[in-house]
Amino acid sequence: MSEARIAQDVLVMKGMSKETLVLLYGGRSAEREVSVLSAESVMRAINYDKFFVKTYFITQTGDFVKTQEFSSKPTDAEKLMTNDTIVDSQKIKPSDIYEPGAVVFPVLHGPMGEDGSVQGFLEVLRMPYVGTNILSSSVAMDKISTKHILETAGVPQVAYVTYIEGADLDKAIVDVNANLTYPVFVKPANMGSSVGISKADDEASLRSAIDLALKYDSRILIEQGVNAREIEVGILGNGDVKTTLPGEVVKDVAFYDYDAKYIDNKITMDIPAHIAPEITEEMWLRSNSLSCHWWLWFVTLRFLLNRRRPRLPQRTKHHARFHPMVNVPTALGKHGTSIL
Repeated sequence: MSEARIAQDVLVMKGMSKETLVLLYGGRSAEREVSVLSAESVMRAINYDKFFVKTYFITQTGDFVKTQEFSSKPTDAEKLMTNDTIVDSQKIKPSDIYEPGAVVFPVLHGPMGEDGSVQGFLEVLRMPYVGTNILSSSVAMDKISTKHILETAGVPQVAYVTYIEGADLDKAIVDVNANLTYPVFVKPANMGSSVGISKADDEASLRSAIDLALKYDSRILIEQGVNAREIEVGILGNGDVKTTLPGEVVKDVAFYDYDAKYIDNKITMDIPAHIAPEITEEMWLRSNSLSCHWWLWFVTLRFLLNRRRPRLPQRTKHHARFHPMVNVPTALGKHGTSIL
């Protein structure tokens, strides 16, 4: 029996039982490495006076593996299991994560994690979980669906063209050339963390970018590139919605890609962003207006701020990354608000 489990049993005997928090992390998507980073940040941010933590790793092939348990804050040296350190004897049935009274925190990114699939699985198990419900997760995961929702809400956006695998590619290229100007950004509709995203400066690079994006999804979003500042605002809550201070993504690279975000440390977050009060107010108003369209818990909205007005061109991240380089957990901390 683990030391963490012994400590929990002692608390139970003393009538001081903590609530069990189940962290699900890893996953099958190309964003699985980001999930591990997020889960390690979460496990150190938890209030261990209130929670006993159990972690379960979902492998790249979809197996569930029982991993560490924590009754107190892990040291900085403590690392979670990854696909390189799987212990086969600890594999379990997915339904074995069920525990009466436990709450699940799915720290999963990308398809088969934040697209409603895991949320549906947890609904079947009747386990309460952190984050948005099935519908909100699936809609917000898809950049094209998000565009349509934002249009309904009257939120201004950058111009875009869509391409669906199997459709007439030459026609899509003609649409881009007619309605957008280079550079454009080509994105898989159902990926995050800049996975599969490319900047295209001409038709030849556009075709290459579409080929890359199709490796990750059959639905492709092609967006107009703009010269603008990137400002993020976080939303926390359902009925009583809180918004964070705006934070600006400060880049030391031309393109904010996966490596710049998570490996090379080429970005910093300026919180609060140095913008006019009326712009902050407009961003807050637009953020709160979206609470009418999504059942929220924790959402990140990224605005592009140019000389005219703030726009919201990219998908909402309804399940925020908890990597240390990500804005919203830091912004909440500056508000004096903890996520856990």
